[in-house]
Amino acid sequence: MFNYFKDIKFDRNEWSGAFGDIGTDFPLIMGMIIASGLDSASVLVMFGVMQIFTGSFYKMPMPIQPLKAMATIV
Repeated sequence: MFNYFKDIKFDRNEWSGAFGDIGTDFPLIMGMIIASGLDSASVLVMFGVMQIFTGSFYKMPMPIQPLKAMATIV
């Protein structure tokens, strides 16, 4: 189990990429929350949990294009 997480790195490039995604993810998520009337706290928490899960499972962050496709469904 611990060998799986050995390859994960947390350098300044990873942190800047994570905060760089806020500029594209946050307006998209807020638009979906407003359009569908969902609870904002639960949506933001689940979004963060799923981002951490997909990043640790696939060892790469989730691209923005699938998020845009999900936003058109809402």
